Amino acid sequence: MFTVFATTVAGIENLAAKEAQEIIHKKAWIDGPGRIAINIDKMEDAVKLLYLARLVKRVTLKLSEASLNGAQEDLKTIYEAVYSSNFTYFLTANDSFAVRSKRVGTHEYTSIDVARVVGQAVIERILKEKNYRQRVNLSEPDVIFRSYVLHDRFYFALDLTGDISLERRGYRTEAVHPAPLSPILAASMLKLVGWNGAKNLLDPLCGLGTICIEAACMARNIPAAYLRKKTLQVVRRPPFPELNPEHVFSELDIKIKHHEKQPITGSDIKKKYIESAMRHAKIIMVDDTINFKAKKLEEYMKDQQGSFDLIVSNPPFGLRVGHPKNVTTVYCSLFKVARHLLTSNGKLCIITPHTKLVKSLSEKENLPITHERPVKYGNLNVKIFVCEK
Repeated sequence: MFTVFATTVAGIENLAAKEAQEIIHKKAWIDGPGRIAINIDKMEDAVKLLYLARLVKRVTLKLSEASLNGAQEDLKTIYEAVYSSNFTYFLTANDSFAVRSKRVGTHEYTSIDVARVVGQAVIERILKEKNYRQRVNLSEPDVIFRSYVLHDRFYFALDLTGDISLERRGYRTEAVHPAPLSPILAASMLKLVGWNGAKNLLDPLCGLGTICIEAACMARNIPAAYLRKKTLQVVRRPPFPELNPEHVFSELDIKIKHHEKQPITGSDIKKKYIESAMRHAKIIMVDDTINFKAKKLEEYMKDQQGSFDLIVSNPPFGLRVGHPKNVTTVYCSLFKVARHLLTSNGKLCIITPHTKLVKSLSEKENLPITHERPVKYGNLNVKIFVCEK
């Protein structure tokens, strides 16, 4: 049995755990902020998680762990935990390696100290056991080890993902938007409103189209890492010789429903964003099922009432539109449009730092809040709200 860790966005751990269980049919549990864990019987399950999970940033294979107290003596504990683990199986004489270290909490040492000690333990164990010095390559290593110091716990793991987070889907190639939404948060919002591909979905402030594209990919069973196959560490360097990730991918790709149409609409006031969104959708092969158009938010008040079952959007936080009064204007328009366009029992889902404004508008427009969830948006503390008509 193996234990794998998966990192995610802080605040959606329970959603990520549920998704992991649905993918590999094993119980997953929350192991801390932004982290879940799951026991698996075969490495093919880890490959499935890497390839399919929309709410996961990184997947690693646990090698060892230890308790810490925050003092300098922790470094000795870390050294011993690494030295005594079974990492040597994953290295050959020709391999180079790197240690990527992360530390959260208050300690009498730095992440650099941790990486140094972990690297030292790897080199000295190999030197004693195999009589050669393992090469270090920090820029393009063959094998990547992850060391996590998380308050009073230390984890040592083999990276199955690589240096590029799974959050980077591969379809968003144009950086023309100042505040693009994380695909993981977009997928989380869609899961919270029960998106299944059958209901009419609108994002009237779509920017580069992330919510619409994630919705189309979810409905068509397009794996989250579909465009990332060759960049995944588990493909570049399978941890076990008998593991064939490409075969796992091929079996999962059979389930893709390329030609199914979903009722998805995305719009934005800026034409250049819409043009980029259309190109991004084409890269992941969902451009034929999303109706992207340049349109002002208030113009939706002219459309037929009850046209959409779901409105999922990332309204401006204030960085894009500048003055706070402009933010209030956009939010007022969004709630009025939602009240006008949503069907009975239709849902509005937004992500925002403006809690008081949302609560005021939900009451004013008679769209009661049914779900409120604090999450991390980069370094910002924001909330996902679901309102129902």
